[in-house]
Amino acid sequence: MNTFSMKAVLRPPIIVSIVVLTLLAGFTSASLAGDMENPEQAYVSFYDLDMKELGKSDDFTTVTGITSMIIGSEQIDMPPNTNWTHKFYFSAGKLKGIWLYNAADGIAAKENEKLKPLCKLQENEQFKKLLFSIRTAQ
Repeated sequence: MNTFSMKAVLRPPIIVSIVVLTLLAGFTSASLAGDMENPEQAYVSFYDLDMKELGKSDDFTTVTGITSMIIGSEQIDMPPNTNWTHKFYFSAGKLKGIWLYNAADGIAAKENEKLKPLCKLQENEQFKKLLFSIRTAQ
């Protein structure tokens, strides 16, 4: 096999890989958006523990960023002595409702009788920055 035909043999898999990765990236964004009834109307509100609103964002990138970090988190059992520092509210999708958040430990739980799902955020610093950016945006 000469050099030219070897390049021709190697190119299609590289092109196919790029196309597949591009499609997967699109499906990931679409699945997050599809998780919400009306992604263009979805928002996240940020509160203190007394439910005083600290901020609200309907920015698609912010909403899907916060959503993806919750979806990508590890589900855990309740650690002892968990002190909640904030609350946030998702307006749409599977995560819809009020969530409790411990900023120091990176733990979030849906506010319900069982506090389930209870999540340990893998990227708490990025999550905290994104969530707190809502507050500074006002």
